[in-house]
Amino acid sequence: MRWGYGPTPNSTRWAAEHRAWQAVVVSTREQVEQAAARLAGVVGDSPLQRSERLSARVGGEVWLKREDLQAVRSYKGRGAYNLIAQLDAEQRAAGVVCASAGNHGQGVAFACRALDVRGRVYVP
Repeated sequence: MRWGYGPTPNSTRWAAEHRAWQAVVVSTREQVEQAAARLAGVVGDSPLQRSERLSARVGGEVWLKREDLQAVRSYKGRGAYNLIAQLDAEQRAAGVVCASAGNHGQGVAFACRALDVRGRVYVP
C-alpha cells in the first residue's frame, strides 16, 4: 500500500512534475530586494505568533507566520502583485487572466485592482 498523494514514481505525470521542479529558478538577493520595494506599502508585514498548543505538542518552539492577516488572507497576493507590477504598458493593456478557485485568484484580483489592470479569474 502506498501512502500519500500525487503521482507514483516513474509514472508519466511524476516524470513531468519532476522535470518542472528541475527548471525552478532561484531568486537572487537583488531580485528579492526589488520585489520587497515593489510591495512596500501594498502588503503589510506578517507577524509571527507563537503557538502554545503546537509548541507543547511537539516539545519545541512553533511559530506561525500570520499571512491570514493580509488583505487576501494569503501570501498569494504578494506574488501576483509582484509579477503584474513588472508588466509593461502593452502587457497591462492586454489584461491578466488566471484560473483559480482559491487564494491565487484572490491575489490576482487584488493586484489588478491595486494596479488598475483589467483582469479575469476563471474558477475551474
